[in-house]
Amino acid sequence: MLSSSQTVLTELLEHERNLTSPNQSPSEFFEQFTAEQILKNFGLSYDEIDSGIVGKGGDGGIDAFFTFVNGVLVTEDGDLQNIRQNILIQLFIIQSKKSRGFTDEAILRMENTVKKLLDISDSNLSAYENEYNEKLLQVVNIFRDTYRRLMSQMPELQINFYYVTQGDSIHPNVRSKSEELIKTTRKLFSQSSANFHFLGADDLLGLARKSKIETLPLNYIEAVTTPTQSAICLVKLKDYFDFIQDPDTGELRGWLFEENVRDYEGKNVDVNKAIRSTLEESASNRDFWWLNNGITIVSSQSPASGKTFVLTEPKVVNGLQTSMEIYNHSDYLTHLSLVRLE
Repeated sequence: MLSSSQTVLTELLEHERNLTSPNQSPSEFFEQFTAEQILKNFGLSYDEIDSGIVGKGGDGGIDAFFTFVNGVLVTEDGDLQNIRQNILIQLFIIQSKKSRGFTDEAILRMENTVKKLLDISDSNLSAYENEYNEKLLQVVNIFRDTYRRLMSQMPELQINFYYVTQGDSIHPNVRSKSEELIKTTRKLFSQSSANFHFLGADDLLGLARKSKIETLPLNYIEAVTTPTQSAICLVKLKDYFDFIQDPDTGELRGWLFEENVRDYEGKNVDVNKAIRSTLEESASNRDFWWLNNGITIVSSQSPASGKTFVLTEPKVVNGLQTSMEIYNHSDYLTHLSLVRLE
């Protein structure tokens, strides 16, 4: 007999699958759904989540595999050249099964795969082409390449294992196998932190109910950082426009401006006419940032990857009038126009 949490979760999964992915099998959708919930705070797109789903024949007990550097998902064409200090590499390895319990066999399969594929002293992944599927080897190679390239800069490495089912209890023997997997991982990466998480029906429902912490990327041209970990930077007007606009609806991300004391004062007030005038002038190669006050953004976290800040829970606390003029007059935005952000 199903518990109440298992019943609710089963109904939720079927509802969401029919609504968003009716062509996927229940098992395929469960893999996608669990990855989406676990990585919710990274703000990944559907395609980015799909890029790490590897669960099919030859997956070695791993259904999803993701590598992040300073909060940014690393892809095959990712740029790591400008990452210099305070580097955090996070690896997420997820096994998702629609079963109603946890087994030690599942963890043993994962441990066997980790021993082989995460051993960076063995550089020949091609030797495992007959054992593991191509997509798994591809995402593992992204991690290995990332770690090797950044190793000389002494990055912090966090390895997170997730075993997700619709179960509601964990046998002590199963839990002991997870501890063995952690020991194996720490032998491979002695300076890393490694953690194993069991997620059952209650846990998965809890994640599904949590609101996503908004995380947005913001590209910049140049930046000067301060000892207080803040930064002053120049940003292309088009990149700032993309930051404040929801790409799915084309609408302004109104939640970004909730901390402003004043609302938008309208296009006919003198200050906004002047801002609009400098937008027109910037289209003729005059620097917008030199003619206007800067825009102030605060965030709970703001790691940089390359020429991109990754802002967690960002709020524009000063610069609403400027932002609205940029949003309402995107025709004036050229690749030569810059805005100053603080």
